[in-house]
Amino acid sequence: MPISLFSYEIIASLYGEAFASTWFTPIGLSTKAG
Repeated sequence: MPISLFSYEIIASLYGEAFASTWFTPIGLSTKAG
């Protein structure tokens, strides 16, 4: 899994939870994985 919960925590701390939540939606994960 290329994106981990740890990465989510980093993004949340840097950009805010709202941004992280948007970034880590299933669509976002699929886009980055594909």
